[in-house]
Amino acid sequence: MREMFRHRGMRLVVVANLISMIGSGMNVAAVTWYILQATHSEVSLGLLVALQTLPSLLLLPFSGVLIDREDRRHLMLWLDGCRGLVILLVAVLALTHQVQVWHLYGMTISVAIGFWMFWPTMNALVQELTPEDKLLDSNSLMLAAVQGGWVLAGAMVGFVFNKIGLGGILLIDAATYAVSIACVYQVRKGRVTVSHLAPQSAEAVAAPATAVARYIHELGEGFRYVRVNRRVLLLGLAVIALSLFVLPEIRWIVVAVPIYFLMGSGRGVGGIAIQSKMMEMVPKYFMGRVQNTFFFLASALQICTALIAGEAAHRNGLKFGFWIVGAMYLSAALAAWWPVHEPEVALQSDQGAAD
Repeated sequence: MREMFRHRGMRLVVVANLISMIGSGMNVAAVTWYILQATHSEVSLGLLVALQTLPSLLLLPFSGVLIDREDRRHLMLWLDGCRGLVILLVAVLALTHQVQVWHLYGMTISVAIGFWMFWPTMNALVQELTPEDKLLDSNSLMLAAVQGGWVLAGAMVGFVFNKIGLGGILLIDAATYAVSIACVYQVRKGRVTVSHLAPQSAEAVAAPATAVARYIHELGEGFRYVRVNRRVLLLGLAVIALSLFVLPEIRWIVVAVPIYFLMGSGRGVGGIAIQSKMMEMVPKYFMGRVQNTFFFLASALQICTALIAGEAAHRNGLKFGFWIVGAMYLSAALAAWWPVHEPEVALQSDQGAAD
């Protein structure tokens, strides 16, 4: 891990994400508190969460092609710039006491759209910058940056919000985007894409000639890759079932807190392993489309599970909600352990493709 941090490009990406996550974490907490204070309605908070998730269902199936076609660094710069500008405009409204709840909803939608493109783009760039034998180190660094940023945000936001209010916090968040842009800009020079690494198969040669037809063709390639390589699909699942089954029966907080800690640690370790293995298995020219297929399915599953677990918890008690989520993770674990056959042709390495 220390060796990858010495890599200039990776170091800049890690610093950019650490600073950006501090601002984003403070933004989320401040907006949540402000809406609750302004509306005194839990339904308004539920709408806020829905607005953060819904853009992923509309955008993810189509944005993967763009991530695989374009320079990932340039995309990150544009996404950070657009999100930072939106947040700055709302910060000005808040500082001049003109902000309304619908402004915050609009900002949430805009930032969420940018986030659901930024995250897979950033992961794809990390894959480009990292040697194959150092993918685990790179993903550990990235998770440390993201989690570290959120922890620092949580530690500071309560004190800062009371001092400078919503407008001040949004201004800080906009400034963190400016820092992120400055870091990402220096990661490398020139325009770099990975589309030229794709193997020139008969299917690729026979691809449609028009722009729209090519886009649909490339979009379908990503879905076909995930469908054929079932092991890649199964890697998108994690195992936290035991903790979720045990937690509702715990009556002592001194026991529940360590279990939550273990559950969070398992999720973190599992996330690093999943992302690293995915980067090893998926060719660089497919990374955007494959990731977006995962995120799209995960978002749909998250919405469905939240509705089912929430209804069960409301009708039968909180522990049933925990058990439903635990059963989902248990099913995911069994599916992930199920042996699958991987076609050798579909798993060509990028080096082999380039040769």
